[in-house]
Amino acid sequence: MARSRTGLVRHRRPPRRLLPTGFDGQRLQYTLTQLVPLALFAVGGLWFVLIGRRQRRMDTLGLLLVVLVTGGSATGDG
Repeated sequence: MARSRTGLVRHRRPPRRLLPTGFDGQRLQYTLTQLVPLALFAVGGLWFVLIGRRQRRMDTLGLLLVVLVTGGSATGDG
């Protein structure tokens, strides 16, 4: 890490001589092994959020239907 004139720390890639042997040309593969699972979990989380919103909307519509059919009581007590 090196400090710039503004005092912020800049991260630089390690020099090639410090990388393990056999690592040449595999930086993209390594990056993808980190980003692809992260993206899959993010998409999965978004999927659950959307399902939850849909379910909540369906519950609200069902409750509204019960209130309209029973004449104002959601529990059916009258």
